[in-house]
Amino acid sequence: MNSKNPEITILCGGRGSRMGKLTKNQQKCMLKVARKPILKYSLEEISKAFGRAKVIMVVVYKGDSIREYFGKRYKRLQLEYVTGSAEQVRLSLLAAKNFVERENFFSLTGDIVVSGSELLNLVKVKRKDTFGTMLLSSRMEIAPTHGLVIMK
Repeated sequence: MNSKNPEITILCGGRGSRMGKLTKNQQKCMLKVARKPILKYSLEEISKAFGRAKVIMVVVYKGDSIREYFGKRYKRLQLEYVTGSAEQVRLSLLAAKNFVERENFFSLTGDIVVSGSELLNLVKVKRKDTFGTMLLSSRMEIAPTHGLVIMK
């Protein structure tokens, strides 16, 4: 994977129904933590790690609020927007396929912040002659509403 000007999709579709009143009038990734939207932390980490990057925001619920807040650029990041599926996350990722130009790209979710150093570590371990999915995960107790990754 090329660390110069990578392509990154960020899935920003969820209403966050488990968040109740917090997301009634705003998108889940736009919830503020220490006076900044969660998504802004992710963009800052991407910017720190790569400087320049193409970031494709796949938006659904309250997507206009994301477009209005960030616009077409954030620091040296080029931001593009595509409307995803309200039905399924995997369909949302497919909505971005015409915007992604390279074989290798990152796909992140807008409500989870990944450190820039972890993204750079993924670039280091990805070999040019391999194809597949690399999953960045951490050990934790699993909630009954989420998937489970079993490492072998």
